[in-house]
Amino acid sequence: EQCFAKEQASSCTEAGDSFELLCTAPGIVAFAKPSGIRTENAIKALSLRLRIPLQAISRLDQPTSGVLPLALGADSGAAYHYYKAQWAARLVSKEYLCLCEFGVGEAMPGRVGTMSAVTAPIRDVDQMDTSFVQVSKRGRDAATCFEVIAK
Repeated sequence: EQCFAKEQASSCTEAGDSFELLCTAPGIVAFAKPSGIRTENAIKALSLRLRIPLQAISRLDQPTSGVLPLALGADSGAAYHYYKAQWAARLVSKEYLCLCEFGVGEAMPGRVGTMSAVTAPIRDVDQMDTSFVQVSKRGRDAATCFEVIAK
C-alpha cells in the first residue's frame, strides 16, 4: 500500500494551478481540481509531486472544477480496481452545481424549486487540448436530475 505525508500533498502546483488535498482514505486521495485544466494533466502533475502513481477513478471536464478522486498505485492494483468498480456499479453519486443561461425566447425549466431530470446517452470526446462529454447514441446511459434554485 502506498503512503505519503499529508503535508507533501497539501498543495501541488501545475502551470500555476493549485490542487488542494481534500481527503485521504486507504488507497485513495481526493484533490480539488481547478477549472481550465485537463484531468490527465492534473493527475500527471500530482503523481510527479507525490512521487507515486495515481489513477483516475472518475474525471472532470476541462472547464469543470471539483473533487477529483484518485486511486493510489498502478492501474493493475487492488485500490484502483476496487474504487473503479464502485463507479462502474453506480454505487457512487456525483453532484454538480452549474450556472445555466437561457437565451431570449428559450423556455425556462420551471419556477424556483422545480425538480426534473434529463436522460441521454453520453460519451467522452478528446479534441486538441480539451476534452468534454457530449450526447451521443453511441454513449453510455446517463441521467441528470436537477432543481431550479434561482432565476
